Amino acid sequence: MHAILIAGVALVGLPVLLHLIMKQRPKKLVFPALRFLRPKQKTNQRKMRLRHFLLLALRMLLILLFALALFQPKIGEKYKAPLIGEFTLFGGGSFLTVLGEQPVAAILIVDTSPSMGYKVQGVSRFDEAKRRAHEFLDDLPAGSRVAILDPNDPIAQFADNIPDAHKKIDALPAPAGYGKPITDALSTAYTALKDAEKDTDATEPLPRVVVVFGDRTTASWDTARTEGLAKERDGAAPPNAAKVAHLFVDVGVDKPTNAAILNVSMTPQLLSGSAPAVLNVSVRADGADVPSAKLEAILDDGAKVETKEIALAAGSAQNATFTFAALAPGYHTVVFKLRDDNLAFDNERSFTFAVAEKRKILTISDVPFDAVFWRLAHATRQEFDCTVVTPEEAKDFGGYEAVVLLNVAEPVKLQASLRTYVEAGGKLLIAPGLDARGYNNFDLMPATLAGIRYWTLDDPKRPGGVTWKIDDDAELRRHKLMEPFLDWKKRGNVDVIRNPRKAWRHYELKNLTEGSQVVVYYDDGEEDPAKRLPAVVEGLVGRGKVLLLSTRIDPQDDADQTQTWNDYWKTTNSSWPTVFPNLLIRYLAGSPDDAVYNLPTGPPVELTVPTQFDGKPVVWQFAGPGVSGNEANPKEAEAPKDGEKPIVTPVRLAKGQFQFGPPLSLNAGEFRLKAKDHPYEQRIGLAVDKSESNLDKVPAASIEALFGPNAIVADDKELKLRDIVATKFDQPIPLFPILLALVLVAFAAEGFLSKIFYKVRR
Repeated sequence: MHAILIAGVALVGLPVLLHLIMKQRPKKLVFPALRFLRPKQKTNQRKMRLRHFLLLALRMLLILLFALALFQPKIGEKYKAPLIGEFTLFGGGSFLTVLGEQPVAAILIVDTSPSMGYKVQGVSRFDEAKRRAHEFLDDLPAGSRVAILDPNDPIAQFADNIPDAHKKIDALPAPAGYGKPITDALSTAYTALKDAEKDTDATEPLPRVVVVFGDRTTASWDTARTEGLAKERDGAAPPNAAKVAHLFVDVGVDKPTNAAILNVSMTPQLLSGSAPAVLNVSVRADGADVPSAKLEAILDDGAKVETKEIALAAGSAQNATFTFAALAPGYHTVVFKLRDDNLAFDNERSFTFAVAEKRKILTISDVPFDAVFWRLAHATRQEFDCTVVTPEEAKDFGGYEAVVLLNVAEPVKLQASLRTYVEAGGKLLIAPGLDARGYNNFDLMPATLAGIRYWTLDDPKRPGGVTWKIDDDAELRRHKLMEPFLDWKKRGNVDVIRNPRKAWRHYELKNLTEGSQVVVYYDDGEEDPAKRLPAVVEGLVGRGKVLLLSTRIDPQDDADQTQTWNDYWKTTNSSWPTVFPNLLIRYLAGSPDDAVYNLPTGPPVELTVPTQFDGKPVVWQFAGPGVSGNEANPKEAEAPKDGEKPIVTPVRLAKGQFQFGPPLSLNAGEFRLKAKDHPYEQRIGLAVDKSESNLDKVPAASIEALFGPNAIVADDKELKLRDIVATKFDQPIPLFPILLALVLVAFAAEGFLSKIFYKVRR
């Protein structure tokens, strides 16, 4: 077309050339009265020049109009021509220039968040978005590069051709229980557009375009990222090339109606004894009042069902409480259901909790009687079931919340098996006895036993012994084990604080290993924190913890203070003998208040699991939404060889750590990990964030701040996408019909004038 325009401009000069060649010359006649005719001659010559100029200009215009008609220009469209460079005919501009004849690099982002499951006349917003995406592909020029992007997928790859792009749209996963914001996908899109010409024959930068198909809900757009994305957008196109064009096809509903289960809560999620399970449910209606919504609670696949009628006012949430009592120990699941409506995912929500049996701890002692008070303390509190064995009987640590070494003279004999247990996430408490020489070579120690410190009745600093320094000192790191003591100190009326237990002998703990820390110091009279004597030290080994006590907790001869190390087991005026053992193990094993069995969908889930039972490797069985094939029977992953990257799979089991991630973790529902032929089990429930039930639209200004004005087009199923865009954008106006009409007019005018100007007079 550019050649036609250049040739047409050149042909405009042809009438001038012909005019000069065919110019008529007047005959010279000798006439006596010539002086009377000269004025008339000058007048005739002026008329002839004017007629020739008009006819010449008309013929030049005729050729120019004919050439322009063949070029078929459009008002507002950009062109590129030799010598002229890039130019726009009569200014303007349009998104639809990318739908012309030149191939483009286009990235289509299709929102797959849960809110896209909203249905209008039986068609989900996700299906409508895919239809519009197919339609857009059909309008793209041949040779265009296209990538289809799911916000949950961090990779954007250009399809080999447009038919393959259609297949990728069909393969997009239906909305599940999680959806990343579209703004996350935009960052991926801009990165991919930087290399749009890679592996192509393009000699010039391809026009770049990003098209989003989504419902424009508030959860789908992170306005805080606009500024950063603007920089990425500006860097997505080569220098001196057109900026990235944007379009947001809004398939959402302006006035949605929806009833949703927003949230289920229960504290704690691990119950003890016969405590009832009290679950609070939040339900909300949007778009219309719901006179009576039936909320159904189904416990353990129908073991018990409760129903409540809730009146919902549009735009406000109502709470309902369900109570289940007399529950057996173990895991329980409650599924809450509302009647079906336009958005299905928030009509059902599950919640997992557990009723605890006594959690098991293993105590190892050379002489089982040395653990008599320790065991009695746990029996009194009834939270942990304490099993006592000798080192020779300690074969398997799987299934125990914590392991205790109580007055074990040679812990090195257990070192290999204990290291495996702790590195996999196990918890170990060390309470050395009178003979501590065997701990010098025990490599799980977080500090060294440097000798015994004696406190006498006449000691100038602390006569009669030392206590724990219960102080929220800013110079010391506040440890979770100390939080109850600090709370009791503020209350001031707790016997553990009013009548603290004392130690007259303890080991001096020095040379802390890397990563170890002092949990609490003795109140030994030292003003300088660096000189205080540690009472308890904690170390980290792999994913596990080791807690080291500086004084003994086995029974001692208390006939006089020369043999007694402490008064920890004296019950006079203090509940310390039962509180102290319980707090140590509760910290290591975790408080019931810390138990969490319900998490949001999306991020990977990690669980610490035992590696052996009865000395044999555990065979695991995994079940949950979307779990299939090898995922249902996870096996220990092989360690990658040097230089190799670990294989990324949705399910991974390695060294006592079980993990499952996307796409499995995108599904809402309950996941169960069970040991084959063993009662051990863990359950985790995943739920959709309540923000996905908010169908309010993000303000257009927030999107246009990044995409530019008029970038949002509303969906209309009766119109094609090109027609929808035509109503929102200034479009190039084709001039061919006008130019063709002008050619005909100019041709007729030229013929008419030439007959008049060159009429032969006889």
